[in-house]
Amino acid sequence: MSQNPDPRQSMGPLSVGNVVSAGLRLYRDHLKVYLGVAFRATLWSLIPFLGFIIIVVGTVFIAQPDSTSASPADFSALGWILLLTLIIGFPLSIYCIAKSLVNSAIIPRLAFGEIIYNPELIRQIRKILNSKFWQFLFLQILLFFILVGVNIGLSILQFLLFNLPAIMLENLLNNSLISGIWLIIGNIASLIAYLWFLARIFIPEATLAIENDINCIEAISRSWELTKGFAWRIQGIIVLAFLITLPIYIIAILPLMFTIIYFRPLFQNSPDEVFGIISVTFLFTGIIFLLANIVVLPLWQSVKGVIYYDLRSRREGLGMQLRDE
Repeated sequence: MSQNPDPRQSMGPLSVGNVVSAGLRLYRDHLKVYLGVAFRATLWSLIPFLGFIIIVVGTVFIAQPDSTSASPADFSALGWILLLTLIIGFPLSIYCIAKSLVNSAIIPRLAFGEIIYNPELIRQIRKILNSKFWQFLFLQILLFFILVGVNIGLSILQFLLFNLPAIMLENLLNNSLISGIWLIIGNIASLIAYLWFLARIFIPEATLAIENDINCIEAISRSWELTKGFAWRIQGIIVLAFLITLPIYIIAILPLMFTIIYFRPLFQNSPDEVFGIISVTFLFTGIIFLLANIVVLPLWQSVKGVIYYDLRSRREGLGMQLRDE
């Protein structure tokens, strides 16, 4: 695989670069299919956001203080609308998010099937993953709270080991340079520790999608088991994939940055004239970000599928078993 990154031409363990190359190759060879799945996943995740925008805009329009047409009946009706929206919209939003997660999980299973010469149809995969519909939602909730706990723990450790000593050093030595360097070291150490932990729980979504007889808790445990001893490699893969996708998001945010910089002198003089332009730019930027997400999502999900295969081939001899078969 050193010369041709076709993931189906080598069943052995992969290097950091080859994992990303394999993900890119799978993405390229199945571009239409992967983009279609990513479009559905993004569209499902967009529905709750659009509903929230409609509620906010409607509330502002009815409750604006200078409105001459607003009446107590309008505010009463608005309250009932918001209450019904909350009762109906919240469960609907949860459902849409779960649908988005299921669609996203289709891609790593597709990628893994291609690598092991066992391709599946999307409708077959979707039927299998729909049986774990709520498991994908619970998995993301668990991962969210786990990462929040990790962030809190790392923040406490960073304060005790780096921030507090830096303050003491600056007071004792009256040297801000040493304390500044110590703070920078602390930030880097905290980031590395966070990435290490992230690498250990990077593929539970792929694990839950590919392995049929596990639940969300077992998927996290399985990810922790498979990534043991390989966290630094996965960190390298995450950084490399991030660098590859970063230009796409930079391009997406350029219109907003240009508009803010160009019209900034007018903010103090005539902000009303700029408000419409900024609003349109935000909308345009949001659309570009959605398109960027559709383009980027298949790469990350393909890489997760390749990582899952690579870890199993290293820890469990998956590639040798397939060659024997």
